[in-house]
Amino acid sequence: MTSIKNFLARGTSTSKEIQAALGLSQSTVSRMLKKMGDRIVQISEGRFLSAASRQKLFPFTPGGGSNRTV
Repeated sequence: MTSIKNFLARGTSTSKEIQAALGLSQSTVSRMLKKMGDRIVQISEGRFLSAASRQKLFPFTPGGGSNRTV
């Protein structure tokens, strides 16, 4: 079974998408997202809330720099 963390590593997803893909209830998804704390970013899209892995959105290297080249 895929975890929410692994699912979000693919990209931004709504709670409904996570529920459908992982076979979890809305309350379970909400509780698990809350436990993930600052490891995820919640994005408000009107009435809908999406979540994404912070590492996916803001990748970094151990030295504190980003993976991007300028």
